[in-house]
Amino acid sequence: MALSKPMEMMAAATAAGVGGFLSTSILYPLDTLKTRIQSGASLLPEEEEGDAPAKNRQVALLKSLYQGIQYKAAESSTSKFLYFYAYTMLAQMVAPKDGKPIGTLTDLGIGYLSELCHLPITMPMELVGTRMQTGSEAGSILQILRNIVKESGVGGLYKGLGAYFVLCLQPAIQYTVFERLKGMYLRKFKQASQALGALEVRLKL
Repeated sequence: MALSKPMEMMAAATAAGVGGFLSTSILYPLDTLKTRIQSGASLLPEEEEGDAPAKNRQVALLKSLYQGIQYKAAESSTSKFLYFYAYTMLAQMVAPKDGKPIGTLTDLGIGYLSELCHLPITMPMELVGTRMQTGSEAGSILQILRNIVKESGVGGLYKGLGAYFVLCLQPAIQYTVFERLKGMYLRKFKQASQALGALEVRLKL
């Protein structure tokens, strides 16, 4: 049975959210190391550096690699959920009534707007997760958010927002290319299936 449009949007968004959560959780230690190296932060917590036994340093490093995972996983699942919910909704709104696929430029525009829509929610979440990863700040999410607002005002939660107006093109391009390649493959697969079906009919005759 075909899904209704609201159910289709929810199904696509939920699947994307779960996928984002799982991928972030699995790759989180590598992401933490990358973030620390890029920011110049120490790989080990400060209290475990120096003369601490090697075993203690290894255990501390392993634990610290998962520091802030709850915030990053929540940010990833939220961004993916909202992106695909917005994308599916907008695609249904502008889809041609004759059943033809959405044009490439329109698809890019939809992807761009879908990526923009979750930034007001996910940018502060990403900032908290990054601070936890680098060990530059500890505490609850509310404490970290209060400290950021105290230091830089509300605008501090959205540092680098201008760059995102360009970066939002990346997922839009990725998803558009994916959809185009998928469409090409499905058309070729359909043609191959039809040719195979015609051959089977001839053999039966």
